[in-house]
Amino acid sequence: MKRYFMFGQTVESTISLPYLPESDAAPDFSLIWNQLHLDTEEDRLYAEMDGSACNVWMGCLGKYRIDPQERIIHAQTDGENMCYSTLFNIPMSIYFALRGDLLLHCSSVSAHGKLYSFCGNKGSGKSTLTTLISESYGGFYNDDSLRVSEDLSAWGGLQAVKLQDDTLHFISCNKNNTLHQTAFQKWLYCQEPVYQPARLHHVIFLRRSPSTDSFKVEKITSKIHVYLKLIENVIGFNSCFPENLKNRILSTGLLEQISRRLPCYYLTCPNSLEGLRRALAQQLLFRLFDEEVK
Repeated sequence: MKRYFMFGQTVESTISLPYLPESDAAPDFSLIWNQLHLDTEEDRLYAEMDGSACNVWMGCLGKYRIDPQERIIHAQTDGENMCYSTLFNIPMSIYFALRGDLLLHCSSVSAHGKLYSFCGNKGSGKSTLTTLISESYGGFYNDDSLRVSEDLSAWGGLQAVKLQDDTLHFISCNKNNTLHQTAFQKWLYCQEPVYQPARLHHVIFLRRSPSTDSFKVEKITSKIHVYLKLIENVIGFNSCFPENLKNRILSTGLLEQISRRLPCYYLTCPNSLEGLRRALAQQLLFRLFDEEVK
């Protein structure tokens, strides 16, 4: 069994977890994988508590049993690659929720000494935006999922960005060394691993503009509105979390703490890669945030 570092934890795994840095620290939990040949086309996604553990059915993708007391995640998928393609979202979100943390659906960069986390629906441009920012200024922190603890410390997971083909034309990367095909026909653009936690500072909810050039930042003043938007961006919360797990998350007060203590925004960004690049070249994005803070 090898040990890997992700989300600020060391996992001891029975399967290889490529694109994760190896770790020599004592394991925080174990991943035990078994082959599963599913004979159904059912795509229902649901989870239910079983004592202190949680069983997760991910339709035709596989099954998970998450036991935080035993510190074990049991995975059954049709091939190791399918486990790798599903582990980092709902299974890890449930694992951390059972431990009192959150896994937010966001991509982040560290810039000007602050962690900017961009939340949004699938396809809203989170990965594209953070990739272009990091290509211009550095500071890549995470793609797609971010663990947040009660003191607002944050950790990224997989140190790679999932990109579509059209985005690849706008970044400078060596395909032979940094790009890898995934099970879902996307590319993983590998970044340098980040071993240190960051402190969550800005939360930004993305919107797409019909314009190809305009950036617009709006600070969200309603804390209740931020709270509800954060719930939408807890991975798996609305799609499959059991009611008692939802209640546990809401009772921790972490969502309320983020909504009350951190500046949160809507960002309407250009509906084109060229527009994004031009705005970033002018450092327009960070100037807008600085103006809002003032």
